[in-house]
Amino acid sequence: MQLDFKAPGPVANAFLNHWTPPGGVSAIMGPVGSAKTSTCLWKGVYAACRQQPSPVDGVRYFKLGVIRDTYRQLRKTTIASWHRWVPKTLGFWSGEEPATHRIRVRVPGIGMIDYVVEFMAMGENSVEDVLRGWEGSALFLNEKDLLAAEVLTYGLGRLGRYPGGQHGQASWYGIWADFNAPDFENHCYETFVENLPESWAFYRQPSGLSDKAENLHNLPAGYYENQMKGQPEWYIRRFIRNEFGYSREGLPVYPEFNDAFHVSAQPLQPNLRRKLIVGADAGGTPAATFRQREANGQWRLVNELVSLPDEITGPRRFGEMMNQLVKEQFPTFNPEQEIEGWCDPSAAWGADEKAGEASWMRILSQETGIRFRPAPGNNDPTLRQSAVRESFRGTIDGHLPKILICPQRCKLIRKAYNGGFRFRKKANGERDYKPEKNHYSHVAEADQYAALGGGELVEVMGRQRPSGGGSIQVVSDYDALTGAF
Repeated sequence: MQLDFKAPGPVANAFLNHWTPPGGVSAIMGPVGSAKTSTCLWKGVYAACRQQPSPVDGVRYFKLGVIRDTYRQLRKTTIASWHRWVPKTLGFWSGEEPATHRIRVRVPGIGMIDYVVEFMAMGENSVEDVLRGWEGSALFLNEKDLLAAEVLTYGLGRLGRYPGGQHGQASWYGIWADFNAPDFENHCYETFVENLPESWAFYRQPSGLSDKAENLHNLPAGYYENQMKGQPEWYIRRFIRNEFGYSREGLPVYPEFNDAFHVSAQPLQPNLRRKLIVGADAGGTPAATFRQREANGQWRLVNELVSLPDEITGPRRFGEMMNQLVKEQFPTFNPEQEIEGWCDPSAAWGADEKAGEASWMRILSQETGIRFRPAPGNNDPTLRQSAVRESFRGTIDGHLPKILICPQRCKLIRKAYNGGFRFRKKANGERDYKPEKNHYSHVAEADQYAALGGGELVEVMGRQRPSGGGSIQVVSDYDALTGAF
């Protein structure tokens, strides 16, 4: 048997040849047609070749379990892909459920391998029912986003048991998976994007529309352009552009946001030489974002602060939370001199100053020592949205994003920009142009105030006026520490 598979591109090749520590998990995400499944199937052959030879007969024994959501899809796609590479006539093939293919072949430079592939489907069964009693070397989770999240938990517990001690046991065991870009509420997003364990690996192929798209040489000319015809935006976003999706109940406020471009590949560290801009959204579930602007004009969204969605948090408690975050993440910053605060303008009102009451903004300022001011722009929603949208349009020097978001400390705002902050559809199917109030809207609106106060209002002033008419308030002289203008 010749190992003549050629990976469809650099990302797939890196995934194919990367091996986690024993018991680890790796995943690859890509658009339709990017040869993810073929790459994952060949990774099994490579894994068999890496298994240490048996001390009994020198054969490399390896067993792979391939799991899909239904047997119909398993036969239609996964098994069909397997047989394009390995015909039924090679070794022993049984189409009974679970389907099994056992091949015993000699690989040049490797020696004899005894490779067993078992194709299993979840169907209506629980993960425990499917994997109970199964013993193998590795698992390939095909279309992982369609499988239960628990398959990783149960799967890892069934590995490393093949071959047995007689043949030296497994020298490596683990799980790999493939999937199209899921929506940001799918367990794959949580596992492989938000909380990827240190020893696991996640590979993301380029968009099908990118000049770096993979497997184009095996696809018909204009494949992705033809795939787009007649398809809704959510399908194009996930299955062609390979971007995380959003709920079909609404449309994202910022469709210009590109997760692969606007989110840093590595955690962002604060720049101690640049001012910290804080935007805060008031209310019972307040939120805040922390921005810095680099010398080249690029925004760095380095942190966020959010209250629990089902817990009322007052300004004094929120101020305590902010103090703790600033102490931990920005310990050298002087709140009065190096931190600039901008807030929901309505938070400056609603208190009876003559009776000794303080506004939400004043309490937050006094608690933190940060001089929060009402964000400019008359609280016009169109201007607020445009101030953030400016960061998602165009580039700096032709290749740098205008904004870069920290993947480690800005998880909720990342979800918000991936579609959590959205326009809900009306009952008649039309778009409601007022963003939905939800868990993501608070942090998204907080970032609007940071963008406005940080200077983005100047970028949009020349192109539009407030929807209510009148002039634009650029800077407020309100002093939240004293409560005076």
